[in-house]
Amino acid sequence: MSTSPLSISRFRIIFIIVWLILIANHTGLLMWYGFSFKIAVIDSIVGNTHLLMASLLLINTLQYYLPRKERFIHLFFWCILLTIILILLNRWAISSFLRHEELYLVFFKKSVFIRSSIYFLIIGCVALMSTLWYIRIDQEENEKIKLDAEKHAKEAELFKLRQQLQPHFLFNSLNSINALIGSRPEEARKMVQQLSDFLRGTIKKEENQLVTLQEELQYLQLYLDIEKVRFGNRLTTNIECDETIKQLKLPTLLLQPIMENAIKFGLYDTIEETAISLTATREENILIIKALLFALALVPLARLIWLGVTDDLSANPIEFVERSTGTWALVILLITLTITPLKLITGITWPVQMRRMMGLFMFFYACLHITTYVWLDHSFYWPDIVKDIIKHPYVLVGFTAFLLTIPLAVTSNNRMIRKLKANWKKLHRAVYAIAILGVVHYWWLVKKDLTEPIIYAIVLVILLSIRVYFKSKKMRLAPKVSLPPVLAP
Repeated sequence: MSTSPLSISRFRIIFIIVWLILIANHTGLLMWYGFSFKIAVIDSIVGNTHLLMASLLLINTLQYYLPRKERFIHLFFWCILLTIILILLNRWAISSFLRHEELYLVFFKKSVFIRSSIYFLIIGCVALMSTLWYIRIDQEENEKIKLDAEKHAKEAELFKLRQQLQPHFLFNSLNSINALIGSRPEEARKMVQQLSDFLRGTIKKEENQLVTLQEELQYLQLYLDIEKVRFGNRLTTNIECDETIKQLKLPTLLLQPIMENAIKFGLYDTIEETAISLTATREENILIIKALLFALALVPLARLIWLGVTDDLSANPIEFVERSTGTWALVILLITLTITPLKLITGITWPVQMRRMMGLFMFFYACLHITTYVWLDHSFYWPDIVKDIIKHPYVLVGFTAFLLTIPLAVTSNNRMIRKLKANWKKLHRAVYAIAILGVVHYWWLVKKDLTEPIIYAIVLVILLSIRVYFKSKKMRLAPKVSLPPVLAP
């Protein structure tokens, strides 16, 4: 059952204030028509009391029964039925309280249509807002249930990982101990001691979902000591960890499967010495970098505002603003497309966290660009805009690119990523088409000096070529890679 909006004090206060305003407005309107204060107050209280009761009934009903999408037409009939009932109740009440006021009764009969229309509109608004409220509450509850289910699934997956890991690891360790007992009893005794410490730590960790990185590394070291006894001089390990991050928390048994798979695929197929390194670092100042990029992305807008205040927007200020916002939208788009090639070439991953923000700033400047064109350049006169689109192909290309950016901006949030799943990536591949259309739009727009459009085109070709190269390389290598299951017994 959803929570009623009237259970929240803020909405309850707003609801009461709105109804008091309706009563006061109703009373004032009747007095303006020349009726006495007594008649106006009685009519207002009777009519709005019935309307209040109908609204409360509708809100309460929708709390327990919310029509499905295909049955929303039921709300329309509910509003009509409640309006008819209200008019009948008002007519009966007014006839009882003011039966001697013949002039007013005539006025009431003539105003039935207006009253019905107003009642229907108010009840319809209450029904619409209540429906939207309950739909939102249901969506939030469903989202919460979904997140809880995902959380429990992850916990179950970690638990399953622990259950799979222990028998597998224990079997290998016992085999190694059995092999060492006859030839190297001291090492076998040492391995038994390490194995007992390791299993004791495993049982202890079952009670906790999160441990510090320092505890996890200590636990990992026990595992590596056992493996070193198994493999001898063939295995060399190196763990590097920044002291400032050792108290950070993470789920248990995350590092051991990683190291076990590194040992499995690094040592099992070779007799040579193998060195395995584990480095734990923290990417600091991400928030500072985001704030700095946010400020830098606003510099072009601040520049336009300053030039406007100082009356220095050139001889044609509208064209200047239009060109400037469009150019910056294209520049920021190209910067955004640079992030993935940078990661592919250098392995630097922290700029990926800035990609969404940069994409939204591109959409922001594109909106300013299109607003300047539609509002300042053509004053929202659509016949001229349509003629301009037909006459100049670069305008059509620009409009197409802008329309493609809208769904990308709308879906640039975590909720839409979870909702669309794999389709989210497919949708956001439209950014390549947007970039190509943006460069073409700018190329066709410029008539004399093509230096800038050529530079943008070359940059775009390079960025797309890098992506195509790494994609084709991955596809070529994919058939040759055949790895066994992560934790195969």
